[in-house]
Amino acid sequence: MEYQINDASGGPLNTIGAAIESKWGGIIIYLLMAFLCVAAILLPPVSLVDRTVNRFMGYQTFDKTTGGSLVDADGTRIDILPEGLDGRISVVMNPIPRDVFLRGEAGKELIPAAEQFPPNLVMKSPFYEIKYKGNDPKAVLIYVPIPNEAEPYTTLDLYSWNGKSWEWLPSHQIVGEETLESKLDYLPQSLIAVQTHPVRPYFSTNLPPGSIVPETIKDLLVEVNPTGLFLTENGHIGGSVADVSAGDENVAYTIAPTIRNWEDSGVVRSDLIDNMLIDANARQQHINEIVELVVGNNFGGIDIDYRGISPDLSQEFSMLMADLKAALPDTKRLSVRVGVPVQIAADSWDTGAYDWQSLGKAADAVRIPTPVDPRAYHPGGQMEAMLDWAVGEINRYKIQLLLSTKSLEDINGVTREIPYDEALAAFGTVGVAGGETIVPPGQELSIGLIGLRGTSGIQYDPNSNSYWFAYIDNSNVQRTVYIENAASIAKKLGYVAQYNLGGVSIQNLLTEQNDAQIWSVVKEFLNLIIPQVESQFSVVWKIDNTEQGALVAEATAPLNKPSYTWQAPEEGGVYEISALISTDGGNSGSYRGSVQVVVASPTPTPAPPPPPPPPP
Repeated sequence: MEYQINDASGGPLNTIGAAIESKWGGIIIYLLMAFLCVAAILLPPVSLVDRTVNRFMGYQTFDKTTGGSLVDADGTRIDILPEGLDGRISVVMNPIPRDVFLRGEAGKELIPAAEQFPPNLVMKSPFYEIKYKGNDPKAVLIYVPIPNEAEPYTTLDLYSWNGKSWEWLPSHQIVGEETLESKLDYLPQSLIAVQTHPVRPYFSTNLPPGSIVPETIKDLLVEVNPTGLFLTENGHIGGSVADVSAGDENVAYTIAPTIRNWEDSGVVRSDLIDNMLIDANARQQHINEIVELVVGNNFGGIDIDYRGISPDLSQEFSMLMADLKAALPDTKRLSVRVGVPVQIAADSWDTGAYDWQSLGKAADAVRIPTPVDPRAYHPGGQMEAMLDWAVGEINRYKIQLLLSTKSLEDINGVTREIPYDEALAAFGTVGVAGGETIVPPGQELSIGLIGLRGTSGIQYDPNSNSYWFAYIDNSNVQRTVYIENAASIAKKLGYVAQYNLGGVSIQNLLTEQNDAQIWSVVKEFLNLIIPQVESQFSVVWKIDNTEQGALVAEATAPLNKPSYTWQAPEEGGVYEISALISTDGGNSGSYRGSVQVVVASPTPTPAPPPPPPPPP
């Protein structure tokens, strides 16, 4: 058998083999190997050049296994937490001296930051420029030592320049340390510590249906919140504010109606808000109707006051407010009322369904109710503790304190709000000792306020700048009344100045018979002056001659000793004796009724007839 040997010199494999064994083939192989080695060094995960450049530029590289920290010489530290990383990240923090930054000498790209620096802020730290390469971190902790000469600490904030505008950063002072801590879900482009300055307060009040704004105070208000709109089924809005004119050119204030899910009787329809929040279509319907309401009526914005929300729906409520703000025109304001938080630790508060940070980002204003317990306003008390925490959760210039002019009645630990006039009504009404209302001229009458018994009299608490009294009612139950008047309101307005807050919303200011001096306090407050108010409660007695329509006597007595002795005049007639509990000498106050006293005119004794003339 013969075997044939085929010549395969022309086959492709032999051709490649021959090329490899040739001189040029060896050179190509060496070049290819060198290229692969260089690529392996330059490309991830080695990335030698990037690492070298980054190291030269001061970058530090962290991975999702351990995370890492950047620390400046002054102690400022940025922690990149591993749970917020997805891969590697290289970060550098470059401190720029304060004066260099403010003069616009920190580089061309930072000139806009210096030019747009807010006038109500004072820079207290270097400008920390932060750059990073890699995936965005989702868990970041920032620690900034409080700079020297930065008192008071209660008005310190952290800010960041994002390349287009200045942003406020949430932060809190660590208990027992002179350090600010900020917990973020992103890494800011820059960082500075600032001291804040006060701004002209934003002042608003509610306006129930049928009420009007008096001409004398129109220039004081920045915003009026008419009530009368309510949340109904499936995100719809019921009620009306048809009697409110948004286009009144004669007023300086804007009109932003309040939408509520509760009634004046105290009934809260939590079912309506909860059902809407779990239904995406209902939420969108609600947003559409609000936008149509605001734009169609040329309102300045909308005020949201939803109560009793399930804490499990906190995220949905925050989403609703964020979507609503995005849907409103830029010129329209959104304010949101939150609930009174509950302190659970020295530096921790439970806010229920209201995520203060999220709502602070979405809304133009967050309205925070103040505690009802007067002890909260003692120095170092709960009010200060709450605001210390609040200004770290919400930009302080967005915070509006929500005050009420109503007084507080406490019965065995159960409290209720009562109007100012009702609070003082406990002191009784005008009465005459012995009940004698018909007297002869010259007789003295003992007049007083009848009805109050077992009372402590008006007491002053200098720590809260408030007045209170206790008494025993007709059922032998002790009642304690804390009076809300100009003095206590001034104390609460002082917190706006103390913390450089954005403003205040005072409820029931136009709807109740309040202490008239509150308006004087508000006028000074709007000029950034917090007056020291001391209320001298007195009873102003007035005696009028009803037939002549003339005031014949007036006297003042301390409220704790309100009795008055009046001597009936010689001139007979009907006299009306009235009393007013007042703190301003009788110009205003709580009317405590009147009583009429008849001063009997003496009946003239007829002269005896003249004797008959003698007989002639």
